[in-house]
Formats: sequence, C-alpha cells, structure tokens
Amino acid sequence: MIEALCSQLPATFCEIDELAAILLRFCRERAEYLRLAYDSDLICRLMYEESDDMQRWLERTLDEDWLDDGDLEAVRGFLRRAASEIADHIAAHDADVVAAVVSARAFAEALDRSHGPRFASVFRGRGTTEVKAGDPIPIPHPPLKELFADDLGTNPMRLGPKFYELRWLRLLPDVARGHQVRLDFRSVDLLANIRHDAPIAIGIPCDLDDLRIERSDEPTPRFLSVHPYRPEEQKKILLDFLEQAQARGARMVLFPELSLDEECLEAVKQWHARTDHQIAIAVCGSVHTRRHGERRNVSTTLLQDGTEVEHFKFNPFYVSVPSAKTGRPINYREDIVTIPAIITINMCGEWSFTTLICKDLLEPGVAEILEQARVSLILVPACSPKTAVFEQIAGALAARAQALVVIGNLAASSSIDPSSVIIARPIHTGTIETVRRSEITPPYLHFSVFMSRHLDE
Repeated sequence: MIEALCSQLPATFCEIDELAAILLRFCRERAEYLRLAYDSDLICRLMYEESDDMQRWLERTLDEDWLDDGDLEAVRGFLRRAASEIADHIAAHDADVVAAVVSARAFAEALDRSHGPRFASVFRGRGTTEVKAGDPIPIPHPPLKELFADDLGTNPMRLGPKFYELRWLRLLPDVARGHQVRLDFRSVDLLANIRHDAPIAIGIPCDLDDLRIERSDEPTPRFLSVHPYRPEEQKKILLDFLEQAQARGARMVLFPELSLDEECLEAVKQWHARTDHQIAIAVCGSVHTRRHGERRNVSTTLLQDGTEVEHFKFNPFYVSVPSAKTGRPINYREDIVTIPAIITINMCGEWSFTTLICKDLLEPGVAEILEQARVSLILVPACSPKTAVFEQIAGALAARAQALVVIGNLAASSSIDPSSVIIARPIHTGTIETVRRSEITPPYLHFSVFMSRHLDE
C-alpha cells in the first residue's frame, strides 16, 4: 500500500500544495483506517515522532515552494520508512493500509507546520484560480484571538478528527451540486488594518412594497424584474446612507438585494470613486440586469482599492401571488440564469470574504463549502419574507468556521416578523445580532461594529 502512495507522487516536479493534496486525498479515501489509528496511543505517538523528523528535514532542506526530483525521492524515502516503522507495531491484518495512511498523514502535517503559511502565496502566484472538488484550497487565519479576546467561541479544529484537513490547507468538498469555486487574490491588503471596533453599516432603504415586480404567465409563471418604484428617491436615500457611513468611519457597508436599479448602482459607484472614505467593502445590494445577453440577478461589491467584484445569483426565488382569474396562489419563479453557480472567495491576506445573494446561502452544499474553505466574512444582501433559516445557518457558520456573517434583508411587515439585519459572530454568547422588521421604519441605517454587538455613540 505504501508503494501505491509513493507512485502517486510526480517524478520530477511538485508544488507544495499539490504534494499536500496528494497526501490528504490518500487519507480521505481511507478515512476509516486513519480513525482506527487515532484510537491507538502508540500509533499516534509514532506518527507524531515521524512527523517531527519529517518537519526538521523540510525546514532544513526545502527553501522553495516546490520540490524537484531529488526532493521527491527523499519524500518517498520518508514515507516508506515511517510506514515500515509503524507497521511493526500493528497486529491487524490490514496493517499495511493503516501504516501507509498514518505515514501520509504524518508527512502532510509536517509540510503544513513547516510551509503552511506559504500555501497561499503559491495560489496567489497563479492569479485567479478555479478550484474543483478534491482540489486543495488555502486557509486564511484572521487574528480572531486578538480581535475577540476572551469572547472567541468554538475552535473548528477541535470539532472532530482531521482526516483530510490541515491548519493551512483543506480539500474542497464534493457536494455534487454543480458549484464552482473561484479564488480571487486581487486585494491582498484590503483588511490588513481592520480593528475589532471598526463600524459596519447595513442600510435598509425601503419596504418590500416599495418595489415594482414585473410578472409574466408565458410560457410559465415568472417574474422578470424588480425595481424601486421611486428610483430617484431611492438613489438619494442610498447616497445619504453612504455619507452617514463615511462620517462614522464605517469599514463595511451592505444594502439589501434588489434595493437598487442600474442608475442607482451607477450613482453609488461614482460616490465610491470620488469620495474620500474608509469603506473597505461596499456590497451594493443587487440588480436585475443582463450580462452577456443573459438575465441575471447581480450583486456588485466595491472594494476600497477600486476593484469591483460581481456575483451572479444561482438560487432563484419563488413568490406566491393569487391568480387574477381564480384567486388561487401561483408560484412565480425569478426569471434568471443560474449557471454557472460560482462562489467567488476573495483572498485578502489573513482574511477572506464572499458575497452571496439571499437563497444562495441556503442552497444545500453552500454552507459546507464555506465552512471547509473557512471563509471569514460572508456578506449576504437578501430580500426574503422569512429569515429563521438564515439565522440558523449564519449561527452555524459563525461557530463551525469562525466566520462573521452579515445579512441585510428587504422585507415587509408581517405576522412572521422577519429580520431586516442579521449579524452572526464567532463568540461564546450573543452570537447572533438581529433587528426585526417590526423594530424599524425604513429608511433605516443600522450601525454595529466588526467584532462586538454595539457601536458606542
């Protein structure tokens, strides 16, 4: 079995993330054997001893982020030696499999400890990267302990055995739902100087009833576009929100889904480009528009360095409206193209962030991808009459991925009383901050701070 592992290593050249991925995939495919090994104190001790030897060799020998033919032959030697040493202490009939898996895990951990912080630089050197299921993905490490101090909540690395996870690298899970993951390294220093008390602003400019919804029954019930009834008034409200956010020193601003039209969006872009401000990330809600001739629901995120990031919604909304003829409810589907379903993870040094639109966050598999990729900022412009499930998923991501999740939701008053603002933080108590729709009268601008529940006046 150890020769099967060694044969998977390239012969002449291998970058460090590729080597780690080969070892982790080998472990993932034989996770039950690694779990068996973790049950033995003796095998664990041997694994750690071998891994320490491997780490010393890596630190002494490997100066680059890649291995040549001589390095790779030495790696095979370490793997074979460790497997032989471990197999001598295993009585089970499948000792060779257990020994090979433990050897792979030992070297993966050694590589992570010696070169882990350099994984991200390898990806950054490749530019924008498309990541498929089973591919390695670098893991950022925000200074959460410094920001949250003693209030930091669950450590995700302690939630269970680390079969195919490392501190600095993971394998992207296969959730078999057609999602594509894109890594964008254009704004590495975007959040370099973020503070725990940095203000964030969520602007709710109007009520759901202030939006115009165009519907069609042909060829099937669908709604074609959603726009503010009074776009000029909406534009003034949004620009006023930005002025207030700038005056308060906000580092992040978020508007809800479909709270803009294209003219409003252009006005926001011009304000962002011409105004001296400290807003690192501005999520400009979303608009119904066309891209490359296709109908899309597009969220534009403006970054302080002038970069624009677009996200296309991939989980359409359905709205139930009584039929004019029968009075019976008809489900109208949001008439947008939903492929490709791309999740863009913007890698910003110690931080990462993504923007999703409303039900994108709820689609099965998405939360698992965000958790495994340890996305640290998840920003969601939404327009939903029900928000309980948003709060549940946001809270789970805060706990399991130590993420900060910010949701701004456009909704109407109802007996369900949805949230207009949801902020989930990875803290021990008071994880989820909400502002219910019944508590506000739009236009409403909510201020909070990055790593606490309240902004001191």
